[in-house]
Amino acid sequence: MNVFLIPAATCFELQVLMNKFWWGGCREGSRGINWLSWDRMCCAKSMGDMGFRDLRCFNTALLGKQGWRLIVDTNTLSYQVLKAKYFPRGDFLTTRLGTNYSFVWKSVLFAQRVLLRGVRWKVGDGQHIFVNRDPWIPKAGGFHPDDGPMAIPNAMQVCDLFIPGERQWDPTKLLSYFSIDDVHAILGISLSIRPTPDKLI
Repeated sequence: MNVFLIPAATCFELQVLMNKFWWGGCREGSRGINWLSWDRMCCAKSMGDMGFRDLRCFNTALLGKQGWRLIVDTNTLSYQVLKAKYFPRGDFLTTRLGTNYSFVWKSVLFAQRVLLRGVRWKVGDGQHIFVNRDPWIPKAGGFHPDDGPMAIPNAMQVCDLFIPGERQWDPTKLLSYFSIDDVHAILGISLSIRPTPDKLI
């Protein structure tokens, strides 16, 4: 389950077997009584349910963990091999499936869309984050900027939004390029006194 995407039909069959184990009758061939639906059994114990794992979601989470390792652990041998073969000119978050891929790569790449929904940059020195392209604004509707009064240049980095020579946001630049909601979200990002590298979280 860590590196292989289990087909949805197989997950369903396994869940049916687990359901029969818990709710099946004592005798062979008896149906038993399903006191709870499988969806309810998969809810958390804190909500008063059984806390079983939905196998499809669990499999996707484990694959997402492997994808996350490809983002943060760039010194491992597995990262170097996969990068050389599947994304030599990019990174894991921007790569596509391509051709001549292995089942392991296809499986790990399946979790990429799950990671893209939640991964964003934590602003440090702002030199590695492109304003328009990278997810970095902490807000509910996604981490990319909305359309503002002026178009954002493609090459603009987050460090270009600082007051020159200081570790503070430049309100004039923010109001020029971003919507009011985005400006409030950006001003809510605290900047450290000393420049630290940008970090994916």
